[in-house]
Amino acid sequence: MKNIRPMGATGTTKEKIEAAYINPDYVAEKKFDGSRYVIQIDNKRNIQLTSRSLSVKGGMCDKTDRVPQIIEDIKKISKEIILDGEIDILEGRNFHYVQGCMGSLFERAIQIQKEEQMLYYKCFDILEYKGEDLRNRPLRERRKILEELFKENKFKYIKLVEQVKDERGKRELFDIEIENGSEGIILKNLNSIYLEDKRPSNTWLKVKLTQTYDGIITGYHLGTGKYTGMIGSLIVSQYLNGELVEVADCGGIKDELREELKKRIDKGEKIIITFKAQEIETAHNRYRHPRFSHIRLDKPEKECIYGQT
Repeated sequence: MKNIRPMGATGTTKEKIEAAYINPDYVAEKKFDGSRYVIQIDNKRNIQLTSRSLSVKGGMCDKTDRVPQIIEDIKKISKEIILDGEIDILEGRNFHYVQGCMGSLFERAIQIQKEEQMLYYKCFDILEYKGEDLRNRPLRERRKILEELFKENKFKYIKLVEQVKDERGKRELFDIEIENGSEGIILKNLNSIYLEDKRPSNTWLKVKLTQTYDGIITGYHLGTGKYTGMIGSLIVSQYLNGELVEVADCGGIKDELREELKKRIDKGEKIIITFKAQEIETAHNRYRHPRFSHIRLDKPEKECIYGQT
């Protein structure tokens, strides 16, 4: 089986989003609150479901046995294939439930689903089919192959993600998703090829009410008033063209964290955080209205790259 790290979407500017809404070459898809997984069937009929995380044993994390209902569905396909999509509940949002199931031992994962609700695979791309590599073919062609595949097979636990093509529909989908508590949508260029482990800046665009980013705390500003002597805001930096540059002053820190963070920063500790921002000011390489979200323990410093969500 191949080790595949999926292609990612990226946060972008308001100007690019507006241009994508108008451009008929861009389609909109729901942004799901599940977990990203790749499904493979090789030429020996072996089937594997892998996450985008690396296993401590080497290769990608294999979670095939957690969702036997999806695997039974995929067996209906008689040819070699590689699909990209998300494991998720059928309707609504419940990231912690999905993570809990997929992170459990296989017997427990199956039990949880039987007692509560089954997981589904929401498919939105195809990388290989019948031994042919489709990565360098445009999304519009890959999509046609996917649609034919779903016409030929009656899946129960594998769903084809819908695409919205017209400008009004794209804008309405975003409004509906935000109203329903979702983060937003993804805008995808139908001419885009599939680039594994990449986040091209003009092909798959995340459209969210607020975007989330990861950065490195490189200092702080002292507070005033009741926060005198404590942290008022965090100076956050990211890598831009290989150099670490200051990109945000983050407020919104919980009171109980201000003292703890100051002690750790004063000791010289490197701390990675996630922060929210409304948009990017490209002229000054800054984020607008950045707000502290949480500390990250699993993010390498070098992956805190300007503009990447």
